[in-house]
Amino acid sequence: MCLLLTAVTLAAYWPLRLNDFVNYDDGEYITGNPHLQHGLTWSGVAWAYRTGYAANWHPLTWLSHMLDVQLFGLHPAGHHLTNVLFHSANTMLLFLLLARTTGATWRSAFVAALFALHPLHVESVAWASERKDLLSAFFGLLCLLAYARYVEQSKVEGSAATQHATRNTQHVSLFYFLSLFLFALALMSKPMLVTLPFVLLLLDYWPLRRLSFPTLQPSNPPPLRLLLEKLPFFLLSALSSLTTCIVQHGAMSFYRGLPFSLRAANALVSCVRYLGKTFWPRYLAVFYPHPEHYSLWETTGAAVLLALLTGLALSCWRRRPYVAVGWFWFLGMLVPVLGLVQVGMQSMADRYTYLPLVGIFIMLAWSAVDAVAAVQLLRWPATVAGVGLLAACFAATRSQVFVWRNTETLFTHAAAATPDNWVAHSNLAVDGLMLYLQTEHSSLEKQLVQLDAPLPASAQASPDSRERLAQTIRHCEAALQIRPRNVTARVALGKALMECGQLDDACAHLEIAVRLSPTNVVARQNFAEVLHRQGRAKEAIAQYQATLQLEPDWDSLLNNLAWLLATHPSPDVRDGAQAVRLAQRACQLTANTNLWFLHTLAAACAETGDFARALAAAGQARCLAAASGQSNLIATAEQRLQLYRSHQPYRER
Repeated sequence: MCLLLTAVTLAAYWPLRLNDFVNYDDGEYITGNPHLQHGLTWSGVAWAYRTGYAANWHPLTWLSHMLDVQLFGLHPAGHHLTNVLFHSANTMLLFLLLARTTGATWRSAFVAALFALHPLHVESVAWASERKDLLSAFFGLLCLLAYARYVEQSKVEGSAATQHATRNTQHVSLFYFLSLFLFALALMSKPMLVTLPFVLLLLDYWPLRRLSFPTLQPSNPPPLRLLLEKLPFFLLSALSSLTTCIVQHGAMSFYRGLPFSLRAANALVSCVRYLGKTFWPRYLAVFYPHPEHYSLWETTGAAVLLALLTGLALSCWRRRPYVAVGWFWFLGMLVPVLGLVQVGMQSMADRYTYLPLVGIFIMLAWSAVDAVAAVQLLRWPATVAGVGLLAACFAATRSQVFVWRNTETLFTHAAAATPDNWVAHSNLAVDGLMLYLQTEHSSLEKQLVQLDAPLPASAQASPDSRERLAQTIRHCEAALQIRPRNVTARVALGKALMECGQLDDACAHLEIAVRLSPTNVVARQNFAEVLHRQGRAKEAIAQYQATLQLEPDWDSLLNNLAWLLATHPSPDVRDGAQAVRLAQRACQLTANTNLWFLHTLAAACAETGDFARALAAAGQARCLAAASGQSNLIATAEQRLQLYRSHQPYRER
């Protein structure tokens, strides 16, 4: 059965090996994270345990990403397949847990298959940055298995002879402490599992049957002992919650602007929406915008429906305990991510359902079997319906995996699936702008053209690139129409307008972006660049210097300021000594391999009168140009060498 579940899971997610990283957390977590670039190192391990990077403390997740970089580099296929393997392992662990604790093999397999194939889980698997979901679930399910084993040994100890009980005491303690240790590992992967101790209490009632109401069985431990038994788990949850609140303080800025009544309304409505997407998984999106208001009928309707379902679950507490356990498993595991303490700007997220949906699947599987048990004729139709349901989930999951192919497919789908999705438009704008810049500014020749005369690149761009730039502007305008204070979209719009040569409009948008977010280094860097292009050199220098205070080792920023200070036509602007220091640092950071930076260093040395060093730097640039084989680069390098040989500094036109 484990092999079959694994094969089905791999078949559903096999196309994921062709997917790219996406421009949504993957850069911060993996491709642009400087602490991961060298793979698994001792310094990286120390950093993982000390850092609150990306507003999270999850050292095991960082170590997992480091190991992936060590094995696969920054090729996305390896990272995605690791996620698929973890999802397959979680599917097997869930099956083994349910089969061991309930003895119902086929029902357990059906629950595990739903877990493996439900399209709501695609986000957790297909998004490389969501390794934390898979890793925390892996350790969480192992924790539940170890706990179940501890309970089995406890029952043996209670019923066996004294000698036999004494012999097993050591094993009981080992499984208890093993479950506690695995719970700690789960929290160190993602703190969402802080409510897992409540799940342990639910399992005590069913299927482990350690807790029974209204009468207690003499063989069961008293409820107070069961609560005391969970006390170390609750202490770990409290410690993890405190740590999370500290490291996510900055990510809670949106939460601090929402009244509790709105957060409570969002929690109620989100629960109902999660149920709706469980049974009809359409219009799935990587980001669901927070509406920032709910009508009275939405909130009241959600509250009434949840109250009715809770009452129904409680009414089944004795006759069908799996209904109550499944329902409260679902609600309890969702509590940390319902937005009562809001982190981020989403109203809900598919990834939050990864483990909570297990409760709903348990309710479905066991209720269906009970419903058809009394009618023999219904068994085969129910079996066919179950297989059909799994086949539909398989097809929907395969389709959703293709949605995650790249940033463009992901956010195009999100913009179509959800109204007023300003995050989707912002990310489409940023992705389009990045593709444009990579296409039009990738060659060293075009970099040098920009150095000599910073003209709008779109004038020489291909028709496809100009259309991409136009699309970027349209997405930026759509995002800003929905959310005018969206700094990301405003910066992208300013940069796109700058590339089109609309410098005044670009400057206006970038000035607003800097005012809205003074510590946004990308906004300041682009603001400095547009000021430079407008001829406002002293204002540009002030912005460059302010940006360097925030990001002192940004190599291209160091180079841009050095170029301005070394080559500006006005002597009031030039500062050769400072230009040399900045250019040297930029070349040092890139190990003297950037042709552009070497030309800047040569120009800075020439400005100070040190033509020997200028010739040395220009000579290195000449070698790199020759290695590229591009005649224009070689000609430019020769012209600079001739200029410095005649003891003349370079001046920007």
